[in-house]
Amino acid sequence: MSEDVNAGLLLENGELVFGSKQGICIFNPDDLLSGRGLPDIFITAINIKGSPAFSALYDLSGIELEYDENFFGIEFSNSDISATDAYAYRYRLLGFEENWTFPGKGMSAARYTNVPPGDYVLEIELSHDASNWEFIKSHSMTIKINKPFWRQNWFYLLVVFIIFSLAFVIVREILHRQFIYRKNAELKELLLRAQINPHFIFNALVAIQGFVYKKENIEAGRYLGEFSKLIRLTLENTRQEYITLSKEIEFLEYYLKLQQLRFNYRFKYAIIVESDIETELLQIPPMLTQPFIENSIEHGLSEKEENGLIEIRISADNGFISISAEDNGIGRSQSQALKKGMFRHKSYGTEITKERLDFLKKKYNYDASFRIEDLSDNLGRPAGTRVNFKIPVLATHNS
Repeated sequence: MSEDVNAGLLLENGELVFGSKQGICIFNPDDLLSGRGLPDIFITAINIKGSPAFSALYDLSGIELEYDENFFGIEFSNSDISATDAYAYRYRLLGFEENWTFPGKGMSAARYTNVPPGDYVLEIELSHDASNWEFIKSHSMTIKINKPFWRQNWFYLLVVFIIFSLAFVIVREILHRQFIYRKNAELKELLLRAQINPHFIFNALVAIQGFVYKKENIEAGRYLGEFSKLIRLTLENTRQEYITLSKEIEFLEYYLKLQQLRFNYRFKYAIIVESDIETELLQIPPMLTQPFIENSIEHGLSEKEENGLIEIRISADNGFISISAEDNGIGRSQSQALKKGMFRHKSYGTEITKERLDFLKKKYNYDASFRIEDLSDNLGRPAGTRVNFKIPVLATHNS
């Protein structure tokens, strides 16, 4: 406004009107007290860990910092170049603090240390008087401090993915090892079952050879017929881990008939099954009892000229199948005595059966067992042998 003022007038709204040679000037005194009369605030420098950053500061609305750049200072000033230090400032970092900080006259910088990751807004206000903040000019800028990578969502997802991947690999490896273990157990158990075949076949062929040498052709033919049926059953049964109880009984019938023929009917046999046992539904491992029945015949009944007897009883007992095979032979002790000084049949069946049950127990926790008893008469003399089997019940699924 020109200093050559000719007149002045106070209007009703409080404005002053001045006239001069150069024209009329209208002035509102309230503008000196309101923000409209205050200069603008702008950022002059940003320091991170004591070093300058962000060179392009004009009209800067926000900055983004890394997690380790949380030591920073922001310097500011105003547009009144003639009286920059004549104004009061205050500032706060919303999201980090609620109270204002007053740097004092001539101080125009906001400094922060150890600010945690997050989103913040820096508010700066300017006033004529530090005691009166009714009329202000303000400036704000956003400050984002990123989380360290190990605290970000993508890292959590990566860790979860890695954990699940490792767990998957570990579980798969455990399952693979269990599969290999089971497969090995199956192969070993199959091998043990298969070992019964050559063992039994050898004895049968020896019997057929005996008939041929004696020129008993009819008996040899009958024996071969029964033998072929038995071989078929043997091959079928030893391919399976479990067979029905009815198939096991059928196998024993053929086997005992064949042995009767071989020993010229010097012994009889009986297979007694409790009436409440469903032989078509219950399953057991194949050919468990055959090796012991063979022992009874080879070591006990073979020394008796007549009236030999093998009695097989099958019953149910608290979730188990009980099978007992009893003979009235000469007994194990006398058989052992006869072995001395002469070649006699060597049995592998008992050892094979023990190994088979061990594999089943390891593989399925299959709690099967057997016990051998030496029988005696009233005078304490050997009167035969009894083998007791205890086998868990396993039912078939009807198709």
